[in-house]
Amino acid sequence: MSLLDPKFLARLERLELRVGRLVAGDRPGDVASLRRGAGSSFRGHRGYVPGDDIRSIDWNAFVRLDELVVKEFDAEVTPRVTILIDASPSMATEGGVKAATARKLAAALGWIALARHGSVRVIPFPGTARDAAFSGRSGAAAFLRHLETLPESGGDGLMDVLSAAYGGRRHPGITLLLSDFWAADRFESALGFLRRRGERVEALHLWIAAEASPSLDGPVVLTDAESGRTLRVVMTPALLARHRKAVEDHFDDVARTARAFGANHHRLDAEATVESLVLDTLRARAVVG
Repeated sequence: MSLLDPKFLARLERLELRVGRLVAGDRPGDVASLRRGAGSSFRGHRGYVPGDDIRSIDWNAFVRLDELVVKEFDAEVTPRVTILIDASPSMATEGGVKAATARKLAAALGWIALARHGSVRVIPFPGTARDAAFSGRSGAAAFLRHLETLPESGGDGLMDVLSAAYGGRRHPGITLLLSDFWAADRFESALGFLRRRGERVEALHLWIAAEASPSLDGPVVLTDAESGRTLRVVMTPALLARHRKAVEDHFDDVARTARAFGANHHRLDAEATVESLVLDTLRARAVVG
């Protein structure tokens, strides 16, 4: 269990993943979701929207208000979590800080779900199109060991991995997408795929300061970590300023794309501690609570 400190793991057990408006499992558990079932309690009403189950319409309220509203309930369900973790070459740049932080974040968030008797799948991409699944507290130690031995890259692309892993499954859950998003074009179809399956997607966008402000001066050879292409340039203050602007524009584009597909986007400093990322940043953004 070297990925995370035991004292930190103990603190994580007091947290839960915010399930929100989805059915994250199909058996009783510890996380509240807006679903009616055994052990459910009435939460309130909201306006009807096309696609809502007509069985949830409150017809008595319709008679009184002349307005279609649906009932919402809290039910205790088991969190079903899928962790998509970027293992592409760009994650290993600058000493592999982003790759290491991605594993630690995956470990922390997966541990929270397993401590609540949930299930967690880990899917690296590019990958072998096979995923590893873990369930409940009894699977937590094996889950952490698995994350320590993930391959760095190779295998099928993201959409091939998704198609093989999700198949025809329609029971929505939480998908945690951990990536630096430098190959951003490949994510649009993936986000659309996940949205059609009703997944709640948390896009955890890892970055480091050196990407926006590299310490370069004079003649340099730049290498694209994803494609391997090289470029010879003379680095000047003006060119560095243009680079910083291009990087910030890229980050903004990723955030807009994620929101357009209904995903929650979180830009996270990979050089921060995993404790601060989870207990401060992600808790403040209601990913955990």
